[in-house]
Amino acid sequence: MLHIAAGTIIFFIAFFSNMIFTPILIRLSHKYSWYDFTDARKIHPAKMPRIGGVGIFAGFALAAFVFVVSCHCFHVKQLNDLSKYAHLLLVTGFFIITTMGLLDDFLNLKAKLKFFIQVLAALCISLGGFKFDIFAIPGTEIGIMLHPVAAHALTILWIISFCNAINLLDGLDGLAGGVSFIGAVFYIIIFTITGNFTAIAVSICILGAIAAFLFFNFPPAKIYMGDSGSLFLGFSMAVIPLINNVPPVSSNVFLPSLLIFIIPIIDMIAAIIRRKRRGLSIFSPDREHLHHKLQDFGFSTRKILAIIYSFTLISGISAVIYAKLTLPFNMIWFFAMWIIYIILFSILHYKNKARKQQSN
Repeated sequence: MLHIAAGTIIFFIAFFSNMIFTPILIRLSHKYSWYDFTDARKIHPAKMPRIGGVGIFAGFALAAFVFVVSCHCFHVKQLNDLSKYAHLLLVTGFFIITTMGLLDDFLNLKAKLKFFIQVLAALCISLGGFKFDIFAIPGTEIGIMLHPVAAHALTILWIISFCNAINLLDGLDGLAGGVSFIGAVFYIIIFTITGNFTAIAVSICILGAIAAFLFFNFPPAKIYMGDSGSLFLGFSMAVIPLINNVPPVSSNVFLPSLLIFIIPIIDMIAAIIRRKRRGLSIFSPDREHLHHKLQDFGFSTRKILAIIYSFTLISGISAVIYAKLTLPFNMIWFFAMWIIYIILFSILHYKNKARKQQSN
């Protein structure tokens, strides 16, 4: 298991490096007017720096590099046996998704181009061996070995879905960063239970980088993460469960993630359904996400964060409980939690809809 001292060191490397990077990024943003685009959907004032994701990525990358080098220097046996080829593709995937997000922050890339680049980044991860090899039939111990094409397709779908779930959540000071921070904490707990040394370390690196960013992003924010940050975080939260100790990787590994991040996932699914019903592209923006609905009810930014953070903590705890249970009780627990959260989302949706009809 990852030694507490080693985990503390890589956390603070990520934390303090980003505490240095982010103020530099804020000054550069104000100097060169690198501000976020503003419209009616966004809940923030004008002239907000938008490249905080660069600091998150840099802090994470530095801490991860120190971790890998240290493990090789001291011949740490618990480190997952990854080839140089796998390492290269893993790094390439992270670099592509972060770079694309940064370009989108400045150039406002077309949706189809962004989707293609996301597929490319996810494909790098899958080709590196970080993919689902077995599809587990829910509620049973039966697993179906996937054809390589199906394995790559499922993995790419998984990664892209997470990227967009966190990206859509990023519409409020401290929201995407805070939810990802909570998610990383529960990843550490769950991978401690399962004994995944490398996944714990990667989660700690991300945790430290996000913690520093939140120091500048918690309302009132001084900087936003932008797409470079939200896409990187979504990408990370999707990839970490794939860094498995012993291949082949079963699709069961993504079930705890589906509990931890149940709020952004349901919010994304609701957005897709909403836009399809209206005959719009699933990539078309709107102002009906969870944080928008809560804002329409008159909640302040901090109260919205408190609500969403609290329910994310509950869903994270439910993921830990799931990890401790055995079949069939874990699947009963999983579906029960999803049903509860869907009901809560539905109640909020229809109450918000009724409130709008009354106001009209």
